[in-house]
Amino acid sequence: MTSRLTISLLMGALFMAAAIGMFVAHRFTQHERTFIEPVIIPIASTTAAESKTPLLLRLQGEVDGLQVAVDIQLGTLWRRQLDKLDDPLPSVESFWGTVELHRLGPESDALLAVLEQRFGLADSAGKLRPIVSAEAVSFNGHPLSSTKSQLNLKLFLGQPATDSYAELFLTLDRQRQFAKIHEKNREYRQSLLRELRQ
Repeated sequence: MTSRLTISLLMGALFMAAAIGMFVAHRFTQHERTFIEPVIIPIASTTAAESKTPLLLRLQGEVDGLQVAVDIQLGTLWRRQLDKLDDPLPSVESFWGTVELHRLGPESDALLAVLEQRFGLADSAGKLRPIVSAEAVSFNGHPLSSTKSQLNLKLFLGQPATDSYAELFLTLDRQRQFAKIHEKNREYRQSLLRELRQ
């Protein structure tokens, strides 16, 4: 009797653990699906950075049936930071600087429209600001290094702890000539659009 009860309790515990695991996996999958696909735009041209000249990349191409374009300007000053982690993990190197998005006219407004549509927050009258400034961090080397074919940047827009604060991922692949705009967190959608709109 005791052994049967023990087996029954064990089987019940295993069933509950499996059910919880399936529930968590389902919720995680559903959460992942709420993120938009990265916006991929060809890099049409690159102006190489010099000692006092920013790196300028023009993104231009068709996205979701719209012709979009925007200039991405990387600042000339990037501060190296080394964060020590608990042993035996190695220290994490990062570079902090600035990134600007420059409006080029209606094609830049079309990029804003693409984000609005994908977020489900369309505003037909939306226009991109002439210049959108953001603090940026790179975790895969100095952004202005001539040896870096791909830059993985995280952008910080607006003021922290306010409803204007937003974060965004930006990948610039200079070897394959395309850029990716990745959503960082769906909770930033409203504030991100506020920072991008005029």
